[in-house]
Amino acid sequence: MAIELMIDGLLAILLLVTIGYAIMLNRKLNQFRNLREEMQGMVGEFAQATQDAEKGIASLQSRSQTLGSDLEKQVSAVEGRASEARSLADDLVFLVEKGTSVADRLENSVSKGLAATPQAAEKPSSGRKAAPKERKATGGTAQDQNETRKASDSVSPEARELLKTLDGIR
Repeated sequence: MAIELMIDGLLAILLLVTIGYAIMLNRKLNQFRNLREEMQGMVGEFAQATQDAEKGIASLQSRSQTLGSDLEKQVSAVEGRASEARSLADDLVFLVEKGTSVADRLENSVSKGLAATPQAAEKPSSGRKAAPKERKATGGTAQDQNETRKASDSVSPEARELLKTLDGIR
């Protein structure tokens, strides 16, 4: 009987150790379940954050494409205006040069007319006729008109109109 009692005692001790281990294992499993629920919540939040980020990226791409096309339109408009401004500046330079040339010729004609004033007092009609002869003698009118025609081919219609008016003044 002593052996039976020892075996029963040993079984009781092993049973108590098993019960203790089962209790400890139960606590660990409960902790794992709690952590698993927390982990599922975190994974759900992470998935939601990922979706929000993807939507934000798509929105940014769409907006950047829209802004890019708007910017391209504005740049092309500015380039067109710059080209037009360069053309107008070239026209203005040409017109200023022609105006200066006409003003110089007019000044020369006036100074020659003032120098010829004593003769004009004696012959009033000769002053008016002398100026065209002087121009033809210097080759100014025909040559200037040819230069004007050649140059007017490369300028705008408004500039051509002004050149015709200046030719009429000569």
